Amino acid sequence: MPGNSTITATSMIEKNTPDMAPEFWTNQIRATLAKGGEEGRIVVAGDYAAENFLLNNKAMWSQWVPKNVVKKVEIALADL
Repeated sequence: MPGNSTITATSMIEKNTPDMAPEFWTNQIRATLAKGGEEGRIVVAGDYAAENFLLNNKAMWSQWVPKNVVKKVEIALADL
C-alpha cells in the first residue's frame, strides 16, 4: 500500500480508509494516533498493553485498523 505514516494515519482517523495500515513510524505521529484512539476512531489490532507500549515511545510490530473494521469483524464472528 503506497503512502506514508502521517497521511495514512490521518486518513484512517478522519475518513475510515484505508482499512489497515501494515506499517507506521509512530514516532512521527504519536499525538495523532493517541488522539484518534481517545476519540475511538482507530485501534491497534492487538491488546491494550500493546497499544500502551507502542504509544509510550517504544517500538513493536502491530497492525492499526479503523474502529469500523473491528465492528464489522465482531458482527461477522457473532453470526458464526
